[in-house]
Amino acid sequence: FTHEGDVTFEGMDLQRYSLLNLPRSQQFYSLQDGLANTTAVYAPLPIWLTAPHFYKAPAALRAAVRGMAPSEAEHLSFVSVDKQSGFAFDAASRLQYNVAFPKTMFDVLFTCNASVTNCDAMWPWIWGSKEGRLTPNQADDYKALLRRANTAT
Repeated sequence: FTHEGDVTFEGMDLQRYSLLNLPRSQQFYSLQDGLANTTAVYAPLPIWLTAPHFYKAPAALRAAVRGMAPSEAEHLSFVSVDKQSGFAFDAASRLQYNVAFPKTMFDVLFTCNASVTNCDAMWPWIWGSKEGRLTPNQADDYKALLRRANTAT
């Protein structure tokens, strides 16, 4: 995770961390920034993970598929934590599953991206988002608890 900066959520100052790019790592099968090769997990299927709409993945992947419109607000995975306690108060996990194919299978949809993934094209199969955040009442309860703790010391 990368520290993105400070954000305000329900009147609380939080630190936001995001998963901007999956770092390159042989150990975790990430050979390009923003891509994770999970083929070993889903063998024999050539499954790769990215952020939805190839957000923060190589531009060649977005250009190869019609309709890609990456947006930080809709596709960024993040967690916002309280500076004092380290508790997470706002978070989103967003992943896209992609299938790598040779270009000959989908000539109409793709342009060649062999230099990116060692395959000709990547088909965005499905993406999902799981989000969670404190309600305003829960945030008020937490702030009241902090005020009591600070006045007790």
